[in-house]
Amino acid sequence: MSRALFFILSLIAFSVYSAENVEYARFDHFSSKDGLSSNLVFSLSKDSTGFLWIGTDFGIDRFDGSHFKHYRKKEYPSLHRDDIYYVSHLGNDRIVFGSFSGMFQEYDRKKDMFLELMPNEMETLGYSQMKGTCVSPSGDCYVFSNEHVFKYDVQSGCFNSRFAAYDSIHSPFITSLYVDSNNRYWLGSLNQLTIYDEHGHVLQTFDEKHHHCRPVSCVLPIDKDRIAVTFMGDEIWIFSKNDLTQRKSLSVPFRSVSKSLQSKDGRIWFATDGDGLWYADSLTENTVFNSVIPYNGTPDDIKKIYGLAEGDDGAIWIGTHNTGLWCVNPQDDYNIIFSGDFGFPANMCTSFAEDANGNLLVGTDGNGVYTVSSDLRLIHHYSLSNNNVTGICSADDNIYVSTWGGGIQTLNLKTGISSEISYDTICNPSKIFFHVSKSKDGTILGCTANDDLYMKRQSGLWHKLTLQDDSIKNLNSKWIVRTYQGKDSCMWILATNMLWLYDGKKVKTIHPELYEKQSHYPYTIIDADSDENGNLYVCSSRGVFRYSSDGTRFDTLSFIPDDNYRILKYSGHERFWLASYNAIISFDPKQKIFEYLPGNYHDLFYIKSSFIDSKGRIFLGTTNGFYLFNPSKILPDTTVQHLSFSDLYVARKKIMPGSSVLKDGALSDQDEIELEYWMKDIEIDVDVIDYTKYDKVQLRYRMIGLQDEWIPMKDARTLSFSYIPTGTYTLEVEASRANMNYSYPRIALKITVLPPWWRTWWFILIIISLLSIGLFFYIRKKTLQLRQKMEEQTKKLNQTIEERKKLINVLSHDLNNPLFSVIGSSDGEMTHLTHDEVVEMIEDKSVWEENTVLIVDRDEKTRLEIKEMLSDYFNVIDTSDGTEAVNVADSQLPDIIVSDMDESEQSMAEMAKQLYASERTKHIPILFVSSKNDAVDRLLGLLCGAIDYVAKPFSQLELLLKLTNILKVRQEHQKLIMQASMSTRMKEQTMNKDDVGKDEIHPFLQSFMEKVSECYTDSTITVDGLAGKLAVSKATLTRKVKSMTGKTPMEWLMEYRLNSSFQILQNSNSDKTISEVAYEVGFNDPSYFTKKFRDYYGFLPSQIGEKKK
Repeated sequence: MSRALFFILSLIAFSVYSAENVEYARFDHFSSKDGLSSNLVFSLSKDSTGFLWIGTDFGIDRFDGSHFKHYRKKEYPSLHRDDIYYVSHLGNDRIVFGSFSGMFQEYDRKKDMFLELMPNEMETLGYSQMKGTCVSPSGDCYVFSNEHVFKYDVQSGCFNSRFAAYDSIHSPFITSLYVDSNNRYWLGSLNQLTIYDEHGHVLQTFDEKHHHCRPVSCVLPIDKDRIAVTFMGDEIWIFSKNDLTQRKSLSVPFRSVSKSLQSKDGRIWFATDGDGLWYADSLTENTVFNSVIPYNGTPDDIKKIYGLAEGDDGAIWIGTHNTGLWCVNPQDDYNIIFSGDFGFPANMCTSFAEDANGNLLVGTDGNGVYTVSSDLRLIHHYSLSNNNVTGICSADDNIYVSTWGGGIQTLNLKTGISSEISYDTICNPSKIFFHVSKSKDGTILGCTANDDLYMKRQSGLWHKLTLQDDSIKNLNSKWIVRTYQGKDSCMWILATNMLWLYDGKKVKTIHPELYEKQSHYPYTIIDADSDENGNLYVCSSRGVFRYSSDGTRFDTLSFIPDDNYRILKYSGHERFWLASYNAIISFDPKQKIFEYLPGNYHDLFYIKSSFIDSKGRIFLGTTNGFYLFNPSKILPDTTVQHLSFSDLYVARKKIMPGSSVLKDGALSDQDEIELEYWMKDIEIDVDVIDYTKYDKVQLRYRMIGLQDEWIPMKDARTLSFSYIPTGTYTLEVEASRANMNYSYPRIALKITVLPPWWRTWWFILIIISLLSIGLFFYIRKKTLQLRQKMEEQTKKLNQTIEERKKLINVLSHDLNNPLFSVIGSSDGEMTHLTHDEVVEMIEDKSVWEENTVLIVDRDEKTRLEIKEMLSDYFNVIDTSDGTEAVNVADSQLPDIIVSDMDESEQSMAEMAKQLYASERTKHIPILFVSSKNDAVDRLLGLLCGAIDYVAKPFSQLELLLKLTNILKVRQEHQKLIMQASMSTRMKEQTMNKDDVGKDEIHPFLQSFMEKVSECYTDSTITVDGLAGKLAVSKATLTRKVKSMTGKTPMEWLMEYRLNSSFQILQNSNSDKTISEVAYEVGFNDPSYFTKKFRDYYGFLPSQIGEKKK
């Protein structure tokens, strides 16, 4: 009753404007519970693919009809912010987003990132709010902020001010922009509408003072000759494109229009900020404005609307202030409606009928009778003396209601009063009825439990029809369940144990043999209905059957799939309907075909509960309400709008376009991908656009080569593979609907999982080649060794033969001489070390990779030989003369110079003089190399400033060892000096002394330490910053400091900060906390400072007082 009162009050409230200004419709509703980022929706826009983009205060959503995909700053660092004020589609699959502080970006699908679109002019104009975009009829794109308008420049690929009208079209607060087919700019702002020509000249201005102009909200072309302007007030202006002076004002029953659009069918929609959703079929003086209110909600649910968009199917989408996303389809007659969608309470619906006014009567088990208006707007409840309703029928002005335990009652719909009928001559009438109905001739039929069939003709009294067949002994039926119209005046009567046919005079059984066999699962008719010819179709416990109109023939409809059917209904034109536990199918017995009705039906259908009203709509009762649809208007969707692969994840990490796996862009643009063998937990998202409510797209997949059988995905949109073996496969995904009788759309992706490198063909080939080469050299070596051994044995043999010959000869010539003593001498073996063995003996080789050697020699051959020799150990640079060497040393600051003195001792001496005269290079040691090796030459070299002298020809190892030792000693020396200098600076800083020793420290390190002491309190200082202050590169600074001291610049900075903190904390006059000291010496995290202090000193900062004691 409260529901009906609500609808009546709503009608009264809106009747001020028009008798037809309220329309109730079924809305689909999506909120944060369904995956929407936020229930506060600022803007909506549909792209060319069909996705709906949603701007909320907590990120961007992309909706495909079932699933929301989120784009937030946390997952997309390229997105400036999460509160998105507007979303707009600029064509060519371009989606842009705008918000406060100049935020204006475009989503690049191929790169899966957000690109900057903010006009460069806003750097000087200020980051004002980006309000919206506009696309002119000629395709030009514009964006406007609070104060300015910018145009997209195709050549530069950005929005800028380079168009003729820029300097003119601006306002303190722009609210809307439209560019018409004559390139005129319609600029709406607070309390003013200004129209400019393409050059920016003002054509018309309408302001508040002279024209009562309110804040402009939208400018909308409504046909080729007219433009509509909406305001925050209660009127609409209509302009003629050809004559801007012609302006008509229409009063409207709503205020504060936030968005407007003209749908494909020409209807004009208005979203308001406070007055809900409205539409008009035209804008004329006689226009009727219609308020659209959801059946499944209240007017307050869609009262404040900020977003408005139209889908490809004509559906209207709205985004609200606090209730999320709503969708209404004006073509809802083509859809299946559930009673709960328009507010019908949850009840077990047992029966239906239609009164004389076309209202639907619904009987319920336990809650009496409801009436529902033909347009489904009004619902009224009637309570009876017995509310267990089993059947209902309308006869003239009377409504007959059968009940279980309360007999048959009549119900007066006007008064709401019900009373049990009188059965005239029937003695002890039954109180329990299965059903009540009206036959074609107007006879009222009451189906009783155990008391035969009650009948009342239009001009007669109630009487009984006893079901008994004399041809069959002791066969009768008293439990009557249903009656169905037969051919002519015949009537089918369904009892619990038999089917009967009544011709108006007598009854006979129909195929009693079907019932005679005893069984635990006997033949039982669940429901039935007859066609125009009187043939009866039944769904039974053993299938669907057809009885001829005279009952003599009986056949099985075997083409219908087996199921547990609970309802059977005939809608005419050879079309029957069956409802099972979770499906509805229609079949044509003549053509022997069937098809499923789109949808997933989760509510259990109630047995025998069906009805067809005067509009041809079918009603099917369930245990929780009822479904209704018009068979003549059901248009099953047999297409899939969009199907593609979307995102790729490896070990839960998203693979971005442009990576080694997705080299050519987004996954949706790839035909094949390559994965490494170690990649596990592969996930592939699938995009499907499907806005249908009932026959949702179903997906299945297979991995050819791994799993060739199709696997259903159910409601999932992600494919997961924990492990894919090495090999090449084809992943296929197929989409389908219930009634798609042609090839299903399918997408495929070739996936190659690369083997590990030790299983690749090239590695196997290399191994085989190496083994072959090794075997070849092994055989060759063995052959050579064998040959050499044979030669040695042959030589020894020959020597033995020769010695024997000599001995024989001596003995033969001097047999009397004594035997000669043969004395053999053996050469001493000299111990020998190889080059590599000497190199390995060097303990500290770190100076090699950290130091640079400059080679100066006019002889190119000698210079390159020395360079080649040292390049294995040092960073080597070279030059041909002393003048160039000075410049190179000044720019690159080598750690040591190796210079030749053979050509011009004077020029080399001049070079050394210039180097030692420069503050930047005087620290660089010089080692002279010369072929002159007398004492005078050595002294001259040392007098020129050389640290050592090497005579030619020299040993490579000698030069390497000398360079290594010189640089190592220099490094340790500078480290000691720098540590001493740092300690002194700490004391100077705390004791205000200026007597810091500078003579011993290297000039470059001195400069470095000065910059460290200046900048160490800055927590943001980096190596780049220190290098900039020293006018050197980051690489040069790191290399020089590391080579001279063995520590990096940041390590010295850290040490300086820790020493400074120690001095501050040790000062007895200081009352600073540890956090204050940490911030003072350049740390931005006290916890991190405490950790580093303990690592450096071995105790906590808080323990310094204990140490002093």
